[in-house]
Amino acid sequence: MPLTRRAATGLMLAGLVSPALGQTAPATVKVPTRGFALPDWLAKEPRVPATALLEDLRARGFELLGGHHAHALHSPFWWLKCAVGDGSAVRAYHKLLVWDITARPRLTRWAERGLNPVLGKSVVLYLRKPGSRPS
Repeated sequence: MPLTRRAATGLMLAGLVSPALGQTAPATVKVPTRGFALPDWLAKEPRVPATALLEDLRARGFELLGGHHAHALHSPFWWLKCAVGDGSAVRAYHKLLVWDITARPRLTRWAERGLNPVLGKSVVLYLRKPGSRPS
């Protein structure tokens, strides 16, 4: 299901506010990089670009602490899925990704770390609301 701006902001705020303590904690948000989420461009409600979500969160008083790209090995999967649908190559690559996630071999961790700045499928944003303490 695509993540809309309203849903992303709602999830972000829900994840930050501790109802028991009434405090706000630092949070992490992962947003698809627009260039690598090709199938979502065709959805009725496309995913929120990281810049638009960041603007919304800044308008709500959140401060960006940092960020980076992640999930570089997933980008070719989506390109392949876009190009050929659900063919055998897509299923094979999916098996490779599942193996990578479960086995966490050193070789793919190194490859992903090196490729993340260039091919990262997601942008990870670290935020906090000034004046709040972690819960």
